[in-house]
Amino acid sequence: MKILCFALLLPLFLKAEQAPKRTNNTFGPGERLKFEVEYGFLNGGYGTMEVLDTIRYRGRICHQIRAIATSNKGLSLVYPVRDTNISIVDAEGLYSHRILKHINEGKYVRFRTTEFTPDAGIARTVDHTVLKDSTMNTANYMHDIMSAFFYFRTIDIKDSIDLWCVDDFKQYPLRVRIDKRETIKTDLGKFSCIVVEPVMTSSGIFMKKGKINIWLTDDERKLPVKVKFKMPYLGSITCNLIEYNPAKIVKLP
Repeated sequence: MKILCFALLLPLFLKAEQAPKRTNNTFGPGERLKFEVEYGFLNGGYGTMEVLDTIRYRGRICHQIRAIATSNKGLSLVYPVRDTNISIVDAEGLYSHRILKHINEGKYVRFRTTEFTPDAGIARTVDHTVLKDSTMNTANYMHDIMSAFFYFRTIDIKDSIDLWCVDDFKQYPLRVRIDKRETIKTDLGKFSCIVVEPVMTSSGIFMKKGKINIWLTDDERKLPVKVKFKMPYLGSITCNLIEYNPAKIVKLP
């Protein structure tokens, strides 16, 4: 009887996809990046990206990663921005379990959550503002836009890499390629950087249209010291790193 049960269950074990594992010596709790947002010669506001304390989510050890974009008082009189993204990222595989997006840009307001079932390839997105609910089948162990960025930071990229992301009720390919290498001077010092160009179609903190270049330090940390958005009709927006608090690397059992 035991042999028969094993024979019946064996195909299930053979089909099961193993959860990915990714060595992460790059980021962890305590990492905090603060950016000054410039529109031409004007200060438009500030943005922060930080890794909060690790938590257990559905039995997994996870990182909580939060990104906030806020316009200053002057710009807020014309076009207020108050965006918050919180992503729950698996600490071992660096794939997404959940993302919360609270978008408040001008008159556009949305509150959305996407819940992943990573090992079953299911993503359920709920727009709590307009009461829209959608569930889609995806590949296993998918990314949201934030988990994809932090996953990318752990990779020793040579040319380009393709990832799949879920965002705004759809899944789409995200390609990140190295554009060039460059040394730049910032408020925090001089850095040798790789300049990468992600091609994406997300909304909120990340733009749907235009071109994005990110200057990442050419070392294991891959700190984003500068981000430049070129948008049609509106010109360029530049985010410069002005504060950095280093991470505590989590050693998983």
